[in-house]
Amino acid sequence: MILINKARLFSLLLSVSIGIYFGSLFAQDQIDEQEPNHPCEQAQALGEAPLPFFIPGSLDSTESEPDVDFYRINGQPGQLVTITLEGQATGMGTLSDPYLGFFDESCQLQAINDDDGSTLNSRLMMTVPESGEYVLGASQCCDYWFTGGGIGSYTLSVFEPALIQYISGRVIDADTFNPLPGDSFPYASVSLYRCNDDVCNQWVNSLATAPDGTFMFTNDYMGLPLTAGTYVVNVSAQWYEWSWFGGFEVLEDEAAELGDLALVPMAMIGFITGRLVDALHDTPLPGNAPPYAMVDIERCEEWGCYAVAGGLPTDDQGYFYVDGRTYGLSPGTYRVLARADDYYPLASDPFTLGDKESADLQDLPMMPLPIGFGEIVGCDVLPMGSVCKFSVKITNRGEGRYRGEAWAIVQYFSQTFPNRMTWFQIGRKGAENPNPIRVNLGEDKWMTLSFSLEIPGSVPEGTVLCVSANIGRDPDPQFDASGDRLLFCAITQRDNELVRLSYKDSKRLLRKNEKSAK
Repeated sequence: MILINKARLFSLLLSVSIGIYFGSLFAQDQIDEQEPNHPCEQAQALGEAPLPFFIPGSLDSTESEPDVDFYRINGQPGQLVTITLEGQATGMGTLSDPYLGFFDESCQLQAINDDDGSTLNSRLMMTVPESGEYVLGASQCCDYWFTGGGIGSYTLSVFEPALIQYISGRVIDADTFNPLPGDSFPYASVSLYRCNDDVCNQWVNSLATAPDGTFMFTNDYMGLPLTAGTYVVNVSAQWYEWSWFGGFEVLEDEAAELGDLALVPMAMIGFITGRLVDALHDTPLPGNAPPYAMVDIERCEEWGCYAVAGGLPTDDQGYFYVDGRTYGLSPGTYRVLARADDYYPLASDPFTLGDKESADLQDLPMMPLPIGFGEIVGCDVLPMGSVCKFSVKITNRGEGRYRGEAWAIVQYFSQTFPNRMTWFQIGRKGAENPNPIRVNLGEDKWMTLSFSLEIPGSVPEGTVLCVSANIGRDPDPQFDASGDRLLFCAITQRDNELVRLSYKDSKRLLRKNEKSAK
């Protein structure tokens, strides 16, 4: 199968389709329009008119007397018929925008069609109802209720469609020849279009490929069988170049097996991998347990860097792996940002990757902060009007004695109204005396920081309260931060109390609020 050459294809289709159309038209029986045939209850009765047949008619509406033409037909119950209403678009009349309706024997509208997908003409494929009787309405767009009519001549045709069996194929990667599934990455899909005259834009149906990359069209989007004609397919998949294949003609009772349709992958990098480790002890930093290490992949341009894959936790051994095709990372310059509790953030040196090139950054050492936070105790449930007392253990992980101050920050916000928030500082005795706590620790020594927080008697529904501990070194603790840690978040889950969340849920909720507040 080759990529479609539209200019050559359309020229060929135009000459062939015109000859076939007029040849088949003259082979049909002609039925002359007879007035009055408006409204539907006075439709012109055609009886059991043998297929195929055509009716040259005209709409002669005036302001006082609208003209809609109706035709009552008897057919074989369950028979599939195609109805076309053509006008100016194909030289089959002067009606500028035909509008076709299909009614049951009681004049209840069952289906309409305005444009057939390639012209302003109308086209319907319908099944003759069980009664064997149906009514066709010819009007001008957009006469939704078939009461207004229009002005111009038309040709109404009814014939039994020539049906095909199916159109099938398989979508593969042009480089690896591997099948491209539709139910998983790269989510391949195929759209089928029918060619009419000089254009191939009449959408017929769309399908996701099977896990083995195959597809098979047996009907259109309405569940009706496919008719003989010329078709093209558009094939797409995530991070692949979209491609057209065709046109291919399918004759009556035949099938079209297109074989392998190869998609060319977009230019993408291979992968970016590495491991986060403690700079002092060379131990891995996991992402699913303390210190909850994670990385962001940033793309760097001349004006700066921006995240293209963010918040990716490392595995149990501190490793991270980012597949370029999964995240749609095109060739360019990247860097890795890493963060973990009780560690200084880390930014790798920028590196440039080309198509299918990969980067293994090996070990990325992260320097621990001078102060490490340990066990947090207290306040699983916070009743309204009570005092929550909680504590956290801190350890001097640096060299020499550490002197400074510690304090806690309370962030209070509403999930219902994310922009309603406040921050305030607390100390040992809460907000009334928020003075920092003095810290004086020898090397590898620890102490417990204790805080107190009074919960108001009435807290609105949807309230979230998050508490973090902060510590800074003398002589200017507030300007020389040595560490900070989210201690916990609590949320109103039952009447008159806040319930403390797990550490993971607390971090997730806090990040969600930060994003919504931007």
